[in-house]
Amino acid sequence: MNIRSIGFSVACLACLTAVAGDWQQANDLAVQDGLSSQSELFESALNVEFRATRAGFLRISDPVLSDPQVAPVVISQLSDVTVAYAERYGWADALVRYFPQHPDKGAAYGEAWLGLITSLQSEALVDVLIRGLRNADTDTAIEGLTWACDSTNPIYRLAGVETIGWHADGQLMSSELLNGLTDSRPEVRAAAARSMGWKELMIGRDALTTSLTDVDPEVRLQSIRALKRVDEDYARALPIMARLAEDEDARVARAAARVLE
Repeated sequence: MNIRSIGFSVACLACLTAVAGDWQQANDLAVQDGLSSQSELFESALNVEFRATRAGFLRISDPVLSDPQVAPVVISQLSDVTVAYAERYGWADALVRYFPQHPDKGAAYGEAWLGLITSLQSEALVDVLIRGLRNADTDTAIEGLTWACDSTNPIYRLAGVETIGWHADGQLMSSELLNGLTDSRPEVRAAAARSMGWKELMIGRDALTTSLTDVDPEVRLQSIRALKRVDEDYARALPIMARLAEDEDARVARAAARVLE
């Protein structure tokens, strides 16, 4: 969709959820509404400047994006495949930085946010949106991160289990972390263990104990660290901890030794 030919959405953020089950159609309606009612605001949002970061991607830093009325233009630009990829990356970054500033609009933003995650074809854009859920409202985060953790794409699963560890209500997604501990990819297993430790989830104690024998040293390392946070006395009493203190991987050995101190 070429937003210049349709216009920009404004006052009615409720329009984002007006069409049940079709976030994109709802967003298009909001864009059409904005063309006639808030053209000046629309032009300001559409003509924001992109600046390259040290990391090499484009970022938008403009106070106009703090206005919740401009949400539909961000969504439209991000979903428009005719927009240059580098700019779409900037819009994705803007979405995850600005939308959580308006928690009372969580439902309106959430439907589109989740729709973008499940429909965009670019792994990099979806990865940004998944990781941005760390600051999303709880309902949106749970739905989006559950989808990510259940994905067949290991990039999304990794982003999902890592982001759970950062979300304020990540403990509500403990089942996703437990599943992550048995993932086929070691990086996902390690990240799941790390997030479980960050959230200090006692429910994961037995699964983390099993992960101490994982063939991958990073998984063993993160499992040791997680158990130390979850239940240090229990971890110290485990017979395997003494063996891990002599692990062939130096980092694993040091971490186990610290538990035994």
